[in-house]
Amino acid sequence: MVLAMNLNSIQRKLMMKDFKNNVLFGLSVAFSIILFGSQGILQFSKTITIILMTGGSTYTITLGMYMISAVGLLCFIIYVNAIHFKMKTRQIGIFMALGVPCKDCSKMFQREFLAVYSISALLGLVLSIPFSWIVWKVLSKAIKTTTTSFSIGWKGIVFAVLYVIISYIMLLIINLRNIHNLDIITILKSETENELVKGNKGIRGICGVIMTIMGIIFFNISAIADNWFKLLMTPFLAIAILGMYYIAVYITFIGDVVKKVNIKRYYKSMLYYNLTKQKGKQYAIAIFVSSILIFVTIFGVCFNSASFFELAHEIKTVPYDFSVMSNFQTKDLNQEKLEELAQESEVKLNDIHQLDLIYLARKYEYKNGFKEWSSCYVTSQSDFEKLMNKTYEIADNNFIAFSNDNIGNVVLDTYLEGTNCFYNAVQQQDFKLNLQEKIASTDIMNSNGSIYEFIVLNDSQYKSLEQAVDEQHKLTYFLFNSNHKSDLHQKILDEILSECNNEMFVNIVNSVANDKLLEAGDKTIAGEKVLEYNSNKLYAARWWDMYPFARDSAMNVQFEIFSVYLIFVFYICIITIISAVIIISSKVISSLWQDAKSYEVASSIGMKGKSIYDLIGKQIRFIYFIPAIIGCLAAILMVNRFMVASSIQSLSIITWASVIYSIVLLVFQCVGYFVVKRIAGKSVAKYIE
Repeated sequence: MVLAMNLNSIQRKLMMKDFKNNVLFGLSVAFSIILFGSQGILQFSKTITIILMTGGSTYTITLGMYMISAVGLLCFIIYVNAIHFKMKTRQIGIFMALGVPCKDCSKMFQREFLAVYSISALLGLVLSIPFSWIVWKVLSKAIKTTTTSFSIGWKGIVFAVLYVIISYIMLLIINLRNIHNLDIITILKSETENELVKGNKGIRGICGVIMTIMGIIFFNISAIADNWFKLLMTPFLAIAILGMYYIAVYITFIGDVVKKVNIKRYYKSMLYYNLTKQKGKQYAIAIFVSSILIFVTIFGVCFNSASFFELAHEIKTVPYDFSVMSNFQTKDLNQEKLEELAQESEVKLNDIHQLDLIYLARKYEYKNGFKEWSSCYVTSQSDFEKLMNKTYEIADNNFIAFSNDNIGNVVLDTYLEGTNCFYNAVQQQDFKLNLQEKIASTDIMNSNGSIYEFIVLNDSQYKSLEQAVDEQHKLTYFLFNSNHKSDLHQKILDEILSECNNEMFVNIVNSVANDKLLEAGDKTIAGEKVLEYNSNKLYAARWWDMYPFARDSAMNVQFEIFSVYLIFVFYICIITIISAVIIISSKVISSLWQDAKSYEVASSIGMKGKSIYDLIGKQIRFIYFIPAIIGCLAAILMVNRFMVASSIQSLSIITWASVIYSIVLLVFQCVGYFVVKRIAGKSVAKYIE
């Protein structure tokens, strides 16, 4: 009993003496949880999920970056924990010297660790919400949009709690395992721990470079393939990542290469090369993880930016300045009304085309065997001939399938050669038509308008079908150009909203397939619903079929979307880069502490302080800049090859963007380097002077 009381009093005194170390560890844990939690709060917030669309490629990439940053922050905590544990080994050594069994030492450590970690985790979880709000508000100040309202994604809080639990379990297992393997001799040697990579050969470094380059190239080719080759996408990415690890490992043996090439240069910096080689495994893992974080950050930003550049290019090159839809709600919106509104705006309408359309349900049949029912627009032969400025012969019970060429292959491939199935929702009747011809063109319809694909029937059959549907299933589509910029778009929109009483009927077109979807057992179908326009303006601009397309306003809508995306991705980048930097920084501090005895020996045998500080600078530069160089080069290559494989129009812009992002990152790395060098120099000064 007395012994236990004495041990407890000793432990309390040691804890008070080690208060600074516990605070630093606790703040590091809280910091990582704040970063991860705040990112999750925004990732799953309503603002982000509406703008980036859950399941879309942009959202998927940001979700991947979210997971990667989680791995990076976890690595950071592991490194910080390693430093914290090394400081604790001295306390554990004292108890072992007093004859306390390893099991009891383990229990005392667990109690202290649980207390520090729990307080830190709770602090991190609580602060993650206000922190995300502050960051969002600060970043949104730079870009004024109507959709930068802050909202909490509670799913992000749940993931943050899981992150806390997983981190605690991992760290506890690592620490208990280390305590179990401890003895007095191990504690005495802990300050000079070496982890040389075994079996390293020059061929591995060359293989790493080849694997990285070829893995990236074939990953991009397989990513856009539409056959069995697409299944190899993940293995190719794994090969590229493994190649980056081989490069990271081989770089730690750079001294062996220098020794073979220039023996004098090797002996001049022999201590630096040997210290790097001795920490090979530690350096390799830190370099590899940081390189991946930097690589994912740059690629993620450029990949997602490419979609917006492509949309902007598409908006600039569509054949018509305006496309306007009129249905049963807006019967007064006809060609005469459009010309009247144009006259009020002092513009002249050119190249006016009018398509009378009805909508049915069609059975889409994909190459992979998947089948689904969805809406389909139908127009008449005479309207189509005016649009195409060409004559066609369409037999009874036959049809022509038309689609914009940008997505033509995807849509047209869903038509079967021969008989295709259709459904009239008004009469609740199935009927079949035969495919006569497929037409894809880039200069006929606006690909980003409400309608970009339809089928064409001869006039007599179209009239028969038109008589078989009600007014709700009919609409008119107008395409035209104007001679200069004006407020015509706003006037048309105001006219539509006036006739619709500021209400949006959503899912009207898609509802024609609901009967068939119910037959197939789909219980997730969305019926018709009404939304108020003023509180859903951005939604209307993106998804409401009745929203008029105008080249100028479409650019503004894309900028609105890109602004929210930019705010969020910029925040992700900050977190991911911080993860990379703090991993590197913690590794630098840990390595310099371990090498402090070597500096002391070097100083005692006559090595000048300036030379030792230069040596420290070399070590920091090695750990600090190698990951940035590997990550940036791999990202630039990945971005360029992916854009080439995808036939992106803005290839040079996106490639140069990746280069600029990399340069900016390196500038920040330089700033961080000088800060860390100054801190590290002070921490080992006592061993040098």
